[in-house]
Amino acid sequence: MKKLLKSMMLLMIMAIVLTGCAQIDYQVTVNRDGSGKIVYTYVMDRTVLEQQQRDAEYIVSEMKDKAVAAGFTVEDYFSDRFEGFRATKEMDDITEVVSLANIFGEDNVRELADNNIVIERGMFLRTYSQQAVIDLSAIEVMAQYGGIVDYSITLPTRAGANNATTVSGNGRTLTWELVAGEENRVEFVAQELTITAYVFILIGIGLAVVSVVMIRNTIKAGKEQEEIE
Repeated sequence: MKKLLKSMMLLMIMAIVLTGCAQIDYQVTVNRDGSGKIVYTYVMDRTVLEQQQRDAEYIVSEMKDKAVAAGFTVEDYFSDRFEGFRATKEMDDITEVVSLANIFGEDNVRELADNNIVIERGMFLRTYSQQAVIDLSAIEVMAQYGGIVDYSITLPTRAGANNATTVSGNGRTLTWELVAGEENRVEFVAQELTITAYVFILIGIGLAVVSVVMIRNTIKAGKEQEEIE
């Protein structure tokens, strides 16, 4: 019975979200040192809150409890049309699993084990990437209603190859509109030079400048010597 009630609640969440009466915005910020922040906002249309006050309040309360249990700090959120809550979590290691199942429930969202954000640190190049599949086919019955949630990642540098729905923030913020009834692929790669690379570049430039100066001085000394002779 408890599992049935849980499934019914999740279906209500899906119904409200998929019919456009609610919005979920899941944002991940990646820092250069590997730390990061997750912020997701869950809001409902005030009309829904007024018409279905008891059910809506129950859903929001359950969603808040899920967020707190996952280590998020939760605060109420209000706008002209919507109200709900915003959950925030600072992470020392952003490459840990970032699970959307915390929002929709494991019965409705299946994520592969290798969905994590990957940060590769080379001597001269730092690479950020993600090759993820967020499987929402379990809620195929509601696919006809369109998108469920926006999933976005803000990187410390401009992204390269990616399959994001939109790109903003000077190429640093990638956003995917996830769709019910489908396997949603999230793919991106971003690269930037490390401090070591910049140091070597500056040393190289410095050596080049010194070489040019020495060559010019040598040529100049040679001409002066010719004039003396």
